Amino acid sequence: MAKVMISMPDDVLERIDAEARRRGMSRSGLLRQLAEHELGRPDQDVIDAAVKRIEARAARLPDFDADALIRANKQELEDRTRRHLGK
Repeated sequence: MAKVMISMPDDVLERIDAEARRRGMSRSGLLRQLAEHELGRPDQDVIDAAVKRIEARAARLPDFDADALIRANKQELEDRTRRHLGK
């Protein structure tokens, strides 16, 4: 991994450091994350965290029988069609 030296105003650096502390990460980690976000590159840690959040939410969903839902929808559609056609 390359190391870089950059110059920036003191107040900007203070804001970066404060945000890094708030997120519980290093200054370098925050700057890398911000750069990847700005450049449109996905951060694998962010992706992994999002997948974990989705999996946790999905685990709380009630179980359902997709086949039963499809059959019920099909039957309801057939019933409505018969009523509409007067059969």
